Amino acid sequence: MPTLLPALSGLLLTLVGCGGRQSLDAAPLTAWPDGPVILLRGESGLIVVNPDEGGPRRLRTTPAASAEAALQDAPTLFSPELLTPTGLAWSLPLPKGAGGASLSPDGRSVAYTAPDAQGGARVRRVGVDGQGDAAVSDQGGEVTWLRDGQLGLRDGDALAGRHIVRVGADGAGLTVLATGGQRALKNPSFTPGGDAVVFVAQSAGDRPGEHRGEVVWADGASERTLLSLGSGSDAWSPLISPDGRAVAVMARPPSQGEARSPTNLYIGALGPAAEPLRALLPLEAKTPTFLPFGSAYKGVVALAWSPDSQRLAFLAALEGDCRKGGMGELVCSYDLYVIDADGQNLRRLTSVGFTEQPALRWAR
Repeated sequence: MPTLLPALSGLLLTLVGCGGRQSLDAAPLTAWPDGPVILLRGESGLIVVNPDEGGPRRLRTTPAASAEAALQDAPTLFSPELLTPTGLAWSLPLPKGAGGASLSPDGRSVAYTAPDAQGGARVRRVGVDGQGDAAVSDQGGEVTWLRDGQLGLRDGDALAGRHIVRVGADGAGLTVLATGGQRALKNPSFTPGGDAVVFVAQSAGDRPGEHRGEVVWADGASERTLLSLGSGSDAWSPLISPDGRAVAVMARPPSQGEARSPTNLYIGALGPAAEPLRALLPLEAKTPTFLPFGSAYKGVVALAWSPDSQRLAFLAALEGDCRKGGMGELVCSYDLYVIDADGQNLRRLTSVGFTEQPALRWAR
């Protein structure tokens, strides 16, 4: 991977789309444009952004007449709905409380996590038509359908996964890729072939009540730490590129004194001689300190690779996007950005100011 851009200071003030709020009400779409586009779904509905032309547009979907109709045009999964380029939406037959759905390579089945009576989670699979619901694992969460038809999942306690495994769609043929031990394993992202995984390993920190979040690569035989920012740091949602050559992750360095560090975007190459992950954005060193549980936070909150692995789309609250509310809470508004995988060409694609974090996907 080429050397990342060492500094982007001052660029954020000149990014495309920063002047004024954009309206989503004009000229709604009934199908998304040709070529790869970015999809956002949140309180404003479903929004389509063409990264090469700009202009966020609201997409109006038409319910599909059948599951077969919804599967004709390369669907994109926004659990609990399948969306297609023609705007058709097919609601998946998932039970109440289900989450983390993943679509099979042939588009006809969904693996998902469902709560159990003890407050944990179980992994199940079901056809998109609601037929054939069956258990895969009696424990676990964060399930991913792999390209070869197997499932990758975090198996163990719902809050602190003990293993990351690869299994058949029926739960048979289990292969352990990583074992937790004294760590909690979270947010697994699997290589295209399912032979290795990148995940967050959370362990006890240096001080009481503090933990350490590291990003780790493993293939069942060996492990390698890709990012370790020290005690008091945290990391979220590592995501391997579609070509399997790179990984991106959101991570927050240890806070400095009373102030909490912002969440940055880190990226690096995968492979035998992989280099440590590097920060991609110039973010402020400090943010407001009063952050109650569930409040917004400054920095990157979601990311997605383009289908060709050349670009990253991400949602972030950057300079000037956050303020303190009346109770001292941090109130942030988020917008969509895109950046090349080598750190070049950072661009702001929206100036909507989302107050709640939309779900983020790329679609062809």
